[in-house]
Amino acid sequence: MDRLGFEDNGREKSNEAELRKVPRQDDSHSVLSDFLGALGLPDRQSENIRNEEKTTNRSAFEDASSPETLETEQTKSAPHDVCDDHKDENGAAPEPVLSMPDSPPESPPVHRKKISKSSIAAVLFIASALLLAALRYAWPTIVEPSPPNPDVAAVYGGKYILIDDLKKFMDVEGIREREHAYCKIHGFDHSKCDPSEPCEVHPIDTLEGYRALLTRYAAEQAILQWADRKNVTARESVRHSIKDIMGDASVMNTLSQLHLKELSPESISKWEVQQYYDANPTSYGDKEFSAVEDEIRNILAEKKHEDFLPGYIEGLKKSAGLEVNFDLLRVTEPSENDIRAFYEENIAGYQTPERAEITEIVFDSRETADKAVRMLGSGASFETVGAEYGRDGAPQARIIEGGSGLSEMNAAIWRMAEGETSGVLADTDGSIRMVRLIRKMPPGVRPLTDVRAEITEAISLENMEREYSLRKDEAVFSIHSERYTLGDFYTEFKELSPEYQRALSAFDMKKELLEQFIAKELLLEESDDASKSESELHDMDELRVQYLSQILHKEEVDDKLSEPTDDEARLFYENNKRFFITEPEALISLIAIDAGRNGEKFEQARKKVGEAKEMLDSGVDFAEVAKKYSEDPRAKNGGEISQWLCRNDLSPELWRAIFALKPGEYSGIIETGGGFLIIKLRELTEQKQRTFEESAALIKTMLKSQRHKEMEEDMEKQLLEERGFTIYDKTLRRLLKEQAATL
Repeated sequence: MDRLGFEDNGREKSNEAELRKVPRQDDSHSVLSDFLGALGLPDRQSENIRNEEKTTNRSAFEDASSPETLETEQTKSAPHDVCDDHKDENGAAPEPVLSMPDSPPESPPVHRKKISKSSIAAVLFIASALLLAALRYAWPTIVEPSPPNPDVAAVYGGKYILIDDLKKFMDVEGIREREHAYCKIHGFDHSKCDPSEPCEVHPIDTLEGYRALLTRYAAEQAILQWADRKNVTARESVRHSIKDIMGDASVMNTLSQLHLKELSPESISKWEVQQYYDANPTSYGDKEFSAVEDEIRNILAEKKHEDFLPGYIEGLKKSAGLEVNFDLLRVTEPSENDIRAFYEENIAGYQTPERAEITEIVFDSRETADKAVRMLGSGASFETVGAEYGRDGAPQARIIEGGSGLSEMNAAIWRMAEGETSGVLADTDGSIRMVRLIRKMPPGVRPLTDVRAEITEAISLENMEREYSLRKDEAVFSIHSERYTLGDFYTEFKELSPEYQRALSAFDMKKELLEQFIAKELLLEESDDASKSESELHDMDELRVQYLSQILHKEEVDDKLSEPTDDEARLFYENNKRFFITEPEALISLIAIDAGRNGEKFEQARKKVGEAKEMLDSGVDFAEVAKKYSEDPRAKNGGEISQWLCRNDLSPELWRAIFALKPGEYSGIIETGGGFLIIKLRELTEQKQRTFEESAALIKTMLKSQRHKEMEEDMEKQLLEERGFTIYDKTLRRLLKEQAATL
């Protein structure tokens, strides 16, 4: 019987054939329908299939339920005997199972796989996960701001930064040129390169690269606006410094152009080369002119360079109508009475406190210091101990002053007697020292003879300040009727370091300095902004921004940066002790035998190192064997390596071999890539936890650097946020697509 309960006959087969024409849903299709339903989306394909099933099944059912068919089917399907279990109380048979319905029956059901609640839950879970994943990656793009105009790449302070502005910024900055300096085909001239060539692929052409450039562009504008808001450029010192920076850059640019034009090897004519070649026949022997032409051209260019600039400046002086008054630089020389009066008026400044002359040994570690103490106790001299264990190789002499606020080490020195040697002392910088007191010197006054030179210098600077201020408006030189005053000169002079001011305080030295200023002004006249390229003008602007950036960082970060406290440093130390562990170090001696670059002396080297090992095993001193057999440059010193070696100084194999030894022991024969070694361990320090006192200075420096970086980043971020800096990634992505399409 089929699934409707009919016996198998031709009509039934016909109905089944009709049903087989209806496409049935497989499992995957059913799951797909549920998945789309869970998302609230219609499954069009399933819906179409169901409509087709209803139409086909209705037609098939109508054929099967006609009166003639039903009568025939009932007759054929009814049993001849009804089971007693199925009779009613009167023994009558029940009504047939199938009878003519009062209303048209429903369409016969189509077989579908039943989906459990757990399957639906799994589908919903997967759908939710996929949806969340899609949103995670798509959300930034969905919510990112849209540009007010398709060509706007960013906005800052209400001003648009267009794509053309970005491209121009990249061009004047030479961004792409910095990414690749040389092309295998066209050398340094990338104007000849095809966009498809490897050298034209630029890492900057990425979304991240463009964002970084726009941020830098906006940061430069932020610095300029900060300077305007704070009225920084109105300060006399700032204006003068910017003028100097621009002037120096212009001079350098002019000199560079002069070098290319007048001093490069290419500027030397062939006639000049030929003359030099003919004048120096013995220098080139039988060499052909063409073979030495480039060499001679370089020689002549170098020679021309030595003589060119002074002559060029002299030519500029003549054409500029230079007038100079060097006498304005002269300052009244201090008399003997002036010097003595100054000394007496400032006698308090020449008082000397109690002082002590000492020699000291600085150690690398406490272990080394302890060894030095034992060696000193065995009768060795202070100098010998310093040469053996001191960081500097010998005791160092210096003068220390007494008074209040002494460190613990200095206070210990003042309690010592002359000629006495201290124990091991820890200084405030964490260093370990041993000190010998030579003599103590009582407080006193430095005599006039000792301070005459510095008094003369001080009075001269005072006279310069007074006299130059009185004559500040007088012209010390003029070029094309443009006056350069003594006040201008003195402003430049005061910007020099105190050391240079003292060195140039004499008249002859100031005269030479003025000559340099004159040369600079003459070269500046040769540099005309109107003739500068756009790139050169941009470089000038960059210098101005960089200088203002330094002022910004000083005033907004450096001046507000506080020093880390002892508590902060100690907390860092306690939380990071593992970073303040000193690695073990070893002092070794070695015997090294070379096997040749390509191992051509391998057998000879193996025999030689074997002989050395036999001598060591027989009791011969390691130093003597090293002097006889070792091929290392230190063989003459018994193979001793003077510096302490740590793990990073040696290969892992050698380090393990050294650590397997005890002080005084030597290794077996160690084969290396280039030969053979025998190593003797002289001393070995253990791994040690550095104390807080030894680490405090380093920790504070590190904490201050970290704090400076954080404040700097916060300041820059705040400047950009205050001006509403926004980058439009949609514009940048479109730019990237356009550029990719051109390749």
